[in-house]
Amino acid sequence: MLDALEKHASTKLLGIDLGEIEWYHRLRNQLYHQGNGLTVERDKVEVYAQLANTLFPNLFGSKLVESVSSSSELLGDFMNAWTALEVELGRLTMAISSKPPRSPIDSMRIVRNANILSPTQVAELESFRHLRNGVVHAMPDARASLTREVIDRMMSCAKRLSEVHGTDARPDLG
Repeated sequence: MLDALEKHASTKLLGIDLGEIEWYHRLRNQLYHQGNGLTVERDKVEVYAQLANTLFPNLFGSKLVESVSSSSELLGDFMNAWTALEVELGRLTMAISSKPPRSPIDSMRIVRNANILSPTQVAELESFRHLRNGVVHAMPDARASLTREVIDRMMSCAKRLSEVHGTDARPDLG
């Protein structure tokens, strides 16, 4: 199914890494089939659910579920902010490069080499990417770093990127 998504709906996968979905699904299968009563940690379940909540509207145009807790809401807003940032970074990359970026890392390399952003701005993008990876992979202390201030900084960065390449198509965080 993931291969079909990548082949037929790749434009709807912004903010989603199919490898992460596969990792969580494999974890679920291992626990289900060989778990001996073990269960998945709540943080991992919440991130996996948020990945589904990000992917579903991309594919079907409507939300899967509304957030049920302030912790989940913060995680959802963070994932939406990351998607907005990734969209704008991809658009900026497409505006300056003839090849579409393969990943956010690829986009950052292209933007850094083009000297469009200051070293401080590139470092900020890198810090957001590291935080996102830490959150998605349930690294210790990553979720504790999620704050409204971080989310606001990410949205501000996405807005700056859209201004650099002249578009403003950030997703609605409502």
